[in-house]
Order: sequence, then C-alpha cells, then structure tokens
Amino acid sequence: MRNGCRWNSGFTLIELLVVIAVLAILGTIIMGGARMMMRTSRKRRFTMTKEVLQTALMRYRAEYNGWPVARDGGDAKVSFKGDNYKVFGPMRVGANSADQNPDGIRFFDETSLLTLQGDRVVPLSSMSGNSETPVVYVPVSGRGHAFYEVNIDFELDTVKVGPDDMEDGGKDDDDY
Repeated sequence: MRNGCRWNSGFTLIELLVVIAVLAILGTIIMGGARMMMRTSRKRRFTMTKEVLQTALMRYRAEYNGWPVARDGGDAKVSFKGDNYKVFGPMRVGANSADQNPDGIRFFDETSLLTLQGDRVVPLSSMSGNSETPVVYVPVSGRGHAFYEVNIDFELDTVKVGPDDMEDGGKDDDDY
C-alpha cells in the first residue's frame, strides 16, 4: 500500500529529549540525597569519635591515676591539636608506649580512628608500629583533614576533646 504514508519505527527527537530530561532530574535528586547522607554520616562519626576519645582519656586517668601527658611547668591547662599524638600515643597498645601503658589496656579501637600517612588519611591501625601519628577526621566537605583538639585542665582534673563543630574548610589543616 503506497499512498504516501510512511511507517516510522522509533522515537522522535522530542520523546528522547523528554526522557533524558526526566533522567537528569531524577539523577540530581538522588545525588543530592546521597551527598546529604554522607555529610550526616561524617558528622555522626565525628561526634561519636570525640566521645570515644574523651571516654578513653577518662579511663586512662582512672586506671593510671594520671593523664598520658605530664603537666607542663606551671600551666594548669594544656592543649594539643596537630601534636595530639602526645596524648593518644601512650594510650595505644604496643607502639613504643609500654612504659606509659604497662598493662597493655586497649583504651580505644584503632580500626575506627584515622591518621595521616604522608598526606593521605588512613586508618590508625595501619600505623601500628608508630605512636607519633596524630588522630584526624575528614571534614564535612569530604576534602582534606583536620585534627582533633585535646584540652586537659590539671587543676580541675578534666579533659575535653574538640572541636565543638566539624571544620568545613575543605583544605588541609597545617598545624601539624
């Protein structure tokens, strides 16, 4: 039958563009949700790790009747940031800290903590032979790293691990 009508098998350009636009919108919605979940996950991990580190320091204080660092002269308060390994290093099992942790007590799970190897963020457990590695976290942005702060007040016999909020500068913290 040849009366001038053509039979088209396939999609028109408009139909293809509509499908592509719908897929792009759905992809944007899904990626935004995934990004939000990652940010929330980082914030929760940061908060929980701060609490774990603070509890570990209090446990160390109770077990050995002292802090992992000595009082620095007449200062009642000491702070550590990029050098927080001075506080956490003696609490690690092994890692050149047998004199400060003679009972070999595991005060925290090293597999859940992060540290630096060169400029890469790696699990603390991968640095098992080195007690001079700082404890770090990944900021909300997911780029770079930042150091946990430790503040010990010798007169009040208290400790605080910070910062209060996750830093979101997205760049490396150069205090190390």
